[in-house]
Amino acid sequence: VHPTNPDLVARADGSGAYVSSDGAASWALNTVPPCAHWGHTVHFDDEGNLYLGTDAGIFRCLASHTDYCADGSWEPFGLNESPPRYILAIRTAHPASTAGAYPDPTYWAGTSDGLYRGTGGPPPTWERVIGGDSDPVVVSDVEIVPAPGRGHCVYAALGFIAFQVGHRGGVRFTHTNGASWQALTPGFGLHNSPVSDLQVHPGDSSVVWATTWGRGTWRYDWGSALPPDCM
Repeated sequence: VHPTNPDLVARADGSGAYVSSDGAASWALNTVPPCAHWGHTVHFDDEGNLYLGTDAGIFRCLASHTDYCADGSWEPFGLNESPPRYILAIRTAHPASTAGAYPDPTYWAGTSDGLYRGTGGPPPTWERVIGGDSDPVVVSDVEIVPAPGRGHCVYAALGFIAFQVGHRGGVRFTHTNGASWQALTPGFGLHNSPVSDLQVHPGDSSVVWATTWGRGTWRYDWGSALPPDCM
């Protein structure tokens, strides 16, 4: 959903990105870039730019394109040279708007090859911060703690892609913009089940929910233990 226009909605499927300007009553297909075959996920950033995750990497359409690139004029934005097979979540954090600890926007991509962080640019420079040969994980979702200027507090959901990549599951967390991570779920049932989705409470950043494949929905409450820079 567009950050300031709730009637402007985007979704992705195998054909590409669909955009609706009337609250999902009708849809217009914005096809994937010529080098891609499948659309996996979409995301609006705080400025209304639209991102599309595909089998050929991440592409961006600037908000200045009133038709949101229905003409196919998407610009490559990351992971385009050796793309993961699936890009499952795209998120952006803009702590610069409130003079946060990290003045440049940070971009996140949950993929079948782990979690990537993009900084600098645009286009940003991307590096994998979760995953790799020694830690083969799928990152199904990424959530930013929605506190002003706290875009460096991030959750990652470890999931799976059926018949392709598996992992026992769980949730990892960073309050250092991805420089270091901690597992939140050891000892809990959802640590042994792939996590499909995360949601941070919009009014209380100490509470996060996680949905799983096969073990229901879980709620985690940091209480007073939440790192102070995430409040």
